[in-house]
Amino acid sequence: MSAELISLLMPAMKAYGAELIGSFILAATIGLFYQKSTIKDGLKYLTFAFYTIVFKNLLLILLGIAPLHDKGIQITPLCLEWINVMFISWASALFLASALQILRLLFTPVSFTVTCWILMMGIAYFIKTHALFNQIFLLLPQIYISAAFFMVGISLIFIRSIRQARALFAIGFGFIFLGFYYTQALIIPSEQTWFWQALVYSVVLFLSLVSQIRLMDIYCSTLEKNLLTEKAKRELILDSSPFPILISRLLDDSVIYINPPAQKLFGVSSDEIPSFHFSHYFANPVQRIELISKIKKETVIDSFEVEMKNPKTGNTFWYDLSTKAIDMDGELALYTTFKDMTQKKHKEQDLLEKATTDSLTGLFNRRQFEVLSQKELQIAQRHGMPYCVLMLDIDHFKKVNDTYGHDMGDLVLQQLALTLKTTLRESDILARYGGEEFVVFLTHTTPNEGFFAAERIRRSIEDLHIHLNGHEVTVTISIGLSGMLNNALPELIKQADIALYESKRTGRNKATLYTAELQQKIEDESNQLTVETTEKDHL
Repeated sequence: MSAELISLLMPAMKAYGAELIGSFILAATIGLFYQKSTIKDGLKYLTFAFYTIVFKNLLLILLGIAPLHDKGIQITPLCLEWINVMFISWASALFLASALQILRLLFTPVSFTVTCWILMMGIAYFIKTHALFNQIFLLLPQIYISAAFFMVGISLIFIRSIRQARALFAIGFGFIFLGFYYTQALIIPSEQTWFWQALVYSVVLFLSLVSQIRLMDIYCSTLEKNLLTEKAKRELILDSSPFPILISRLLDDSVIYINPPAQKLFGVSSDEIPSFHFSHYFANPVQRIELISKIKKETVIDSFEVEMKNPKTGNTFWYDLSTKAIDMDGELALYTTFKDMTQKKHKEQDLLEKATTDSLTGLFNRRQFEVLSQKELQIAQRHGMPYCVLMLDIDHFKKVNDTYGHDMGDLVLQQLALTLKTTLRESDILARYGGEEFVVFLTHTTPNEGFFAAERIRRSIEDLHIHLNGHEVTVTISIGLSGMLNNALPELIKQADIALYESKRTGRNKATLYTAELQQKIEDESNQLTVETTEKDHL
């Protein structure tokens, strides 16, 4: 079986093998490299034509070994001749359509190809049916294909309408070389060995590779030039933008680009851009980490309010960032724009201060004290930590106002607030509760510790000397203190107020700690007063 297969395969491979392999390599090569050309439609038809020759030769080889499968199959020489003519006519029509497309002379290649193929097949039928021209029928494939190769070669050599024309010179000469090879086979009808066919196709392949290398060089240089042009256009657009724009690498946080408005905003020159990372422009670098975490989830962020700074001077300002992840020259980057909201933030802060602080003393107002103290109270009760509430009232404050005027009264309140600020800890919550009354929430403080703190405050106020318009005023304060666990804030304030009343009632300029005994004493006195009042009414 093997010997019979070889005996049938060898003649077929000798006749068609070199052309089969050569055509396949050229088809693959042209199809792979020439898609980037501006005449890619013409080169596409070249690829189809070579694949047609490949299919023709493969079919003829298979028909040559068909008797091995079935002894009854007998392929006549006439059938093989017509198969050869049919496929070569189609390939030649494709080659001619390609040549005309390369020369920009053809715009309907499919219609032309079909018409040309029908015409060639008609000529072949006419020649075959007339005995006078019968011998020419065997030469038609070489005539068709050589003419087509010459046409393609000439079109590639003499094309002048594209900048890649010189890159196609070599392959053009390769096609002319193929045309000469098939022409000499037509003129000198001798047996063509597979070696010469392989050599011819190898030369054409080499010339096509030369063209391809040159074409790819041109294509790469064109791409590089286009990239530079696009980069210049992009920078021109970014530079002309009225909005501050900053582009930073997502990987290492380095700054790639800052447009002129952003340079002016952050006080950096173009030479100083590489000196700072994007995080250096944040007043709090942690916010840059928050921004990155958010961009990884959302890709695009329309609004991100953040306090920025000048990386050289440290001056801060508020901006609303809009940012998105982009591909910047092959790298993942953040494209960020800035909208100034410094004035808006200042207004918000002013409104917040007005809503939460006392305008005269700068301390928290009653409402804000209750909000902050409630939070601290919940934390303290959750973790079992001690706390205290102090109520302070200026003794005989009305007398100060009546004697020295309200300006002196305001100054006394301000000086007292300042003294309290310097005496208390930062963790303590201090507020003006109303009029000449102040309240303090002492964190992490037992009742006994709170009493000592109250005494320290009382002595500090007692030693205070306030001067205005040649007058000197000294004041004292009375303090009430409460500090029982598991009480609500209103109850704590009420208990401190009861203790404050006791300080006032028993001589002023003193601190009193609220206790159960004090509560009982006040209730007894109240009941006694009620009884006395009732008896007096009866009398």
